[in-house]
Amino acid sequence: MNGGRLCLCPDYALVPGERLDEFLEHAERAWRTWPTIAENPYYPWIVDENNYIRLKNLVDDAESKGAKIRTLRPNGEEPSSAQHRWMAPTLAWNLDAGMRLYHEEVFGPVLSVIPYDAVHDVVAQIAERPPPLAAYWYGPSSPEYEIFSQRVRLAVCPETILPSTSFPTVHRSAAWATVGSATTTE
Repeated sequence: MNGGRLCLCPDYALVPGERLDEFLEHAERAWRTWPTIAENPYYPWIVDENNYIRLKNLVDDAESKGAKIRTLRPNGEEPSSAQHRWMAPTLAWNLDAGMRLYHEEVFGPVLSVIPYDAVHDVVAQIAERPPPLAAYWYGPSSPEYEIFSQRVRLAVCPETILPSTSFPTVHRSAAWATVGSATTTE
């Protein structure tokens, strides 16, 4: 969604460990639908030079510290262009807390993929970061979903997008308040 530049785009995906390879394959297949990036007027560019440099540094920092990086670029194209401020969709995994990418908001076409063993690991991973604006559950209603929905706290719950959520919120988002309604708790 606009190269990851929307506030409700995920910075990371928490994926069952036994399905990590499957998730990476599906993400790569979905993102490889772009026949070209460099010559595509519809592919979103990075908003400015500073953000382009920040994104490159996040990925380079993670890779230099042992993360696995997969840049999903069409054959023969460069992975990015500083001159034109575009970056091919990038998957990053094998991350740890010593990497900037593990902690910072992305606002670009980079998705961190973090495996987990149990839903309690998901709740703990989310809880060690600032509350996200949104969290998306992909899967059936289940006891794991109930744990997730009851224990994950969000910064804001955009009711007009996710009308059936029961996620608790911790503060009102100024950005969301300008385009929709927000719910708050103390």
